[in-house]
Amino acid sequence: MEVNPTLSWLFEKYQQNPNEIWDISESFNPLLQNAPHNIHALGTYLVTKGFVKNPTFLNTGGFTCTITTLGIVQISNVLNDVKYMILEAAIEKEKSSVMEILEVEPEHIKRAHDYTNYLKRAGIIECIFHNNDVLATPTFYGREWYHANKRAFAN
Repeated sequence: MEVNPTLSWLFEKYQQNPNEIWDISESFNPLLQNAPHNIHALGTYLVTKGFVKNPTFLNTGGFTCTITTLGIVQISNVLNDVKYMILEAAIEKEKSSVMEILEVEPEHIKRAHDYTNYLKRAGIIECIFHNNDVLATPTFYGREWYHANKRAFAN
């Protein structure tokens, strides 16, 4: 099942506003052209794979959801870039505010939470979550990853 157009669309919407839930019937995936059963089948598939969360099947034939970090990884390298940015700032510049490091607007703190939760689960950072910020500290593994990959990201 071709999910990349829908995931790409959901990621674009997530970047605009990570707090919203979006109807995939509005995406530009040719599989979804005026076919509610295709929309529901794709929605079910995306949920089963863990690519989306907060799913709701609409009586109108739509399907609302938001992309997960697993879904983001399927179509973007942004989480690798975020990993490098956070580790570089924490190790080289002794910064820990993820909101500051990633230049996230206060109303989009959910994005900072999603990204840092992903990196915490991967064992890259430890975090302290606040209402308006996330403070990140590299783990031993995160420091090793940073030093092993610094040259590749610097180019």
